[in-house]
Amino acid sequence: MKLRDLSMSAVGFRVLDPVLHDRCLQILFKPETAKGRAAKRNETVLKIIIAVQLLCLGLMQPSVARASADQADPGTLPRACVILLHGLCRSGRSMRTIQRHLEKAGYAVINLDYDATAMPIQAIAASQVARTVNDCRDRGLAPIHFVTHSMGGLVVRAYLQDHELPAGSRVVMLAPPNQGSELADAALTHAPGLFSLGGPAAGQLSTLSRTVQNGLKPVAAEIGIIAGSVSFNPLCSYLLPGKDDGRVSVMRARLPEMRDFIVVKTNHTLILWDKNVCGQVLYFLRTGTFSGTG
Repeated sequence: MKLRDLSMSAVGFRVLDPVLHDRCLQILFKPETAKGRAAKRNETVLKIIIAVQLLCLGLMQPSVARASADQADPGTLPRACVILLHGLCRSGRSMRTIQRHLEKAGYAVINLDYDATAMPIQAIAASQVARTVNDCRDRGLAPIHFVTHSMGGLVVRAYLQDHELPAGSRVVMLAPPNQGSELADAALTHAPGLFSLGGPAAGQLSTLSRTVQNGLKPVAAEIGIIAGSVSFNPLCSYLLPGKDDGRVSVMRARLPEMRDFIVVKTNHTLILWDKNVCGQVLYFLRTGTFSGTG
């Protein structure tokens, strides 16, 4: 094989200029010689310098592997789809750890990055979520699962008020304020202007809101809920009854129709990156129960 036919993907980069490509290969893949340790160390440093210089000049680009359902072989697509819904004032980035675990397990994952502050919960469900579920159906993916964080749990409940998921679909909610949060009550009372920055959905997280109290009826879905019991904010915990995760109390996370419920020792944010939580999410999607509870 000629030198120019070798791929720079072995070191994670691709040189755009073909002449410079060959020269870099000659330097980067120079055969080992009988030089001493110092010479080898200098050679390694030289390779790093070349790579950095090329990056700075824009002549080298990282070789990024992009995998999407449109590019994949239809015969290898996983049939089960998982839609991720983040919480208020967050983005899809907050769900990436869970996304990686699910993709590694073979699921087709849609990490829905929506503006949680732009519209009420019901409007998010009717537009963003409905369109995403329809996309999954059009691609022939079933069952269609949901994994949500915080307010995302209320969003999927709002969607399920008027829609059904394919047989075998399940929902896992992480730290959901299903019965509202006393922190939202306090913010609405004492700092309504600041709280308004959260948009119309923020006010729906109050324990007194119509959405929480009587707007969302029980849904016909297999729901598993994971609540956190660790808080790093004593002031917030003072306002929350019983054990809490710093934002939502354990008692407020429950639903009458839930299939399973566990409490983990983590807080409202770190629950998204907890390895045990990621494992429990996978276990529930596969079995309908959490590990160690059924």
